[in-house]
Amino acid sequence: MVSHPKKLLAYSYAADFGIDVGAKARANEMLGEDWWSGFRSRHKNISIRKPEALSVTRAACMNKPAVAKYFSILKKEMIRLGITDKPHCIYNCDGSGLSLVPDTVNIVGTTGKRSLHQITSAERGVLTTVVPCYNAAGDYVPPMTVYKGKRMLDDLRKNVPHGSLVCTSDTGYMNKDLFLRWLQHFNSHRKSSTDPVLLILDGHGSHVKAIDALKFADKHNITIICLPPHTTHRTQPLGVSFFKPLKSHYANSCRRFMRQNPGKVITRNKFPQLFSEAYVKTVTMDIAVNSFRCTGIFPFNDKIFPDSVFMPSSTTDIQGVPVDSGNQTAPTCQSTVRAESEGQPVEPSQSTQSAVPVVSVNVKVGSVDSVTQDNAGNHSL
Repeated sequence: MVSHPKKLLAYSYAADFGIDVGAKARANEMLGEDWWSGFRSRHKNISIRKPEALSVTRAACMNKPAVAKYFSILKKEMIRLGITDKPHCIYNCDGSGLSLVPDTVNIVGTTGKRSLHQITSAERGVLTTVVPCYNAAGDYVPPMTVYKGKRMLDDLRKNVPHGSLVCTSDTGYMNKDLFLRWLQHFNSHRKSSTDPVLLILDGHGSHVKAIDALKFADKHNITIICLPPHTTHRTQPLGVSFFKPLKSHYANSCRRFMRQNPGKVITRNKFPQLFSEAYVKTVTMDIAVNSFRCTGIFPFNDKIFPDSVFMPSSTTDIQGVPVDSGNQTAPTCQSTVRAESEGQPVEPSQSTQSAVPVVSVNVKVGSVDSVTQDNAGNHSL
């Protein structure tokens, strides 16, 4: 709450308990600024903070039944694969878009000046997808970069992080063919080629519907577990600990380029260098290890999230609506999502606006018997 509502609430509280607040407060039906200053001085443990935005979908889907089901699957697969004590066998990958026009930052200016400006390359920037990956031991797989376009220019391969996979797509985002290429890239760089590998990622359609990629994973002893959709802000190691510092370093590199090169703009040809500068500063063992720890993946801890995390979803703490999955196997990888409000199956990659935020998806991906997903919504990768 900002100070004005707090002063109104405090006045109502004082009035209910018959506390004399003075004539001025009674006239305004609100306590004054002196009360608010005194209240803050008496309670040193409170502060004014800007909250992070949390969409209704994420608030509803981060609920105990969905997360408990995910942890149950995760524990079962870690035990089956014999990797409960092998952090180098547990990986997470995710993709995020980096713009050639990063957000502006606060600057120091003259008091009273009506407008301040910060030069950017354009009004809007084209997004380029980057796909980092690392394991719970802190080992990194060289990242993948996906540019929007059809032709691969040589300049786009220069100055990228060593060993990177560089691709293009019509949209600049991951698709089923690129996911297969990434899996092949991942398999050639994973820490051990003999131990089984557990790969944790989101349930985007380019993953769960990429039949050739799933066959490749099954053949090379790569077990895939999908995170419950709309929970990646809590359950995805990369989303929790990696992307924020990466984007911060990248934005700083872009702003530094603009200051050092007045009159020039940031083009796609400059992206590899700017991204590499940010990537090298971000890839540390501490970030990787701590990200798996704070998401409860390794060391395994299904009680990692306090009850306060689930409070926004208290009205949606219901078990997923079951569906008849039949004998689904990895080669077909067919799954349906049934929303109780409509009773009609929809493709898992489509976004639904059902009144029921938690549904169940049964998928057989490699040797994973089931994956619980809530609304099978759109993802960033």
